[in-house]
Amino acid sequence: MQQRLKITSAGAWSSPETQEDVLELRAALIAQRHLSDVAEGKDTSYDVVELNLAHADLTYCRALQAQLEHAADGFKRTLKTLANLVALTAIIEGLAAFAGADFLSRENVSDLRVAHKDAISAFSGDLDAVMEAFGFTEYELNSVFARSDQTPYEGLLEVAKKSELTDNTFIRPTLLEARSLWKKYGRAKM
Repeated sequence: MQQRLKITSAGAWSSPETQEDVLELRAALIAQRHLSDVAEGKDTSYDVVELNLAHADLTYCRALQAQLEHAADGFKRTLKTLANLVALTAIIEGLAAFAGADFLSRENVSDLRVAHKDAISAFSGDLDAVMEAFGFTEYELNSVFARSDQTPYEGLLEVAKKSELTDNTFIRPTLLEARSLWKKYGRAKM
């Protein structure tokens, strides 16, 4: 835990071994902090939740990597991009665990963000296959990006039109009332 991560490019973050090492270290750092806080008699309820999430992330990433060995050749590439994206997302969301540790440099974090964006781009081509494999319907996804009969822009416009916030009978009176309250408040201060 005293050594700095030896990653020299964004592409190196896609290594399953590197991802597992970083996720293991995250869990170890949180566990170490938890144990020292328990010894000092501090409240550790947040650390327990954070440790649980770190352990779950590590377990999920290991399980996805294990499934790669058993996947059919037609699904291996898709599953690999999914596993890469899940691991990099878990690492990015858990960066706070490394605060105060001299494990990641600024360049490492910058490369991690580039690798994460690249993983999202790589996975976007496989999104339809994954959604179909899980059997999700457009209704279950409830996303304007998952509709086959509309572009995302058409879907966003439709959702905006149906929103109660676009109804002037709700917003306009609220704004006018707020404006009059601020005027009264402004006069009271003067």
